[in-house]
Amino acid sequence: SGELVAFCARHVTGIPYIVDRANAFEDYLREMGKPYAFWRTVSAIERLILRRASAVVCRGIGQTLAFRARYYNRNIAHLSEGTDLRRWMPKDGSTLRRRYGLDDSLVIGTMGTAQWSEVSGHYYGRETVEVLRLLPDKPVVGVILPSFTSDMSALQRLQDLADQYGVSHRLRIIRDVTRESVPDYLAVMDVCISTQLRSLSGDMRTTAKLPEYLACGKFVLSTAIGDARFYLPQEMLIDHTHDYYQQLALRIAAICDNRSILKMGAQGVVTARRYFDYEAIASRASALIIEALSANVRSRMSEVSDRVAGRGDHEEITQPPGSRR
Repeated sequence: SGELVAFCARHVTGIPYIVDRANAFEDYLREMGKPYAFWRTVSAIERLILRRASAVVCRGIGQTLAFRARYYNRNIAHLSEGTDLRRWMPKDGSTLRRRYGLDDSLVIGTMGTAQWSEVSGHYYGRETVEVLRLLPDKPVVGVILPSFTSDMSALQRLQDLADQYGVSHRLRIIRDVTRESVPDYLAVMDVCISTQLRSLSGDMRTTAKLPEYLACGKFVLSTAIGDARFYLPQEMLIDHTHDYYQQLALRIAAICDNRSILKMGAQGVVTARRYFDYEAIASRASALIIEALSANVRSRMSEVSDRVAGRGDHEEITQPPGSRR
């Protein structure tokens, strides 16, 4: 990996490196059920690389706390996921709502990379389809915005599930939306759903979608896992338990009956400006890089000074009595 190359380069040349992490490989491999000997070996290499880094950057608050507790490195910095607030902002979705027949509906949905997990049995967008099944008499329509890197088999599973439940007519899977156009399509959604599964890595991270939902002023319903716990009000959090889909459906049914709560989404714009602005995050990253370079220069100068001082002491000791310099 790039981290291993950087580690070797530092060993040979002394050039510093900074590691940017969204989670720990150790946790991910354990969750995937990899053999004990394998993940322990990877963990040992990972810890060595992190320890030798000039700094370790963590994306999530929970991740930062966990990495500090594990003593990976003395310099662990938190730089959250960010978004470009000049592009991601509240927009008028009325034209697109008319195009997709969504005018009078409460539109729920999600965006991102469609994937299927054999371990958890969960796949992208499933919660949206489950809610449509549980609310047959509510004017709720689901919208899915899959990214270009999505697994087509996962999307097919989603479509098959909608067909099985008889809710296909209430589901819109809108493909081939360019990254630049996603904020326009988010504008058609009233409620954005963010489901983070409970796991070691899940408890640490901030999903990249959350800052974008907030910047667009969306009302978000999220599992109370990961950094969503720190950024969202209680009204937007749901416990991820065995009856998660039922809890989600009850929340959305309540919103159908009282849509004024959707105004809370506007507070997300303020949150995004405070914590997720790319320009502010880039400024902190620049300061971190400059400090790493400065620390490396100071360390190397100290080493040179120690060598010179050591050489001088040696000469002083070995100088024959009465000799002249």
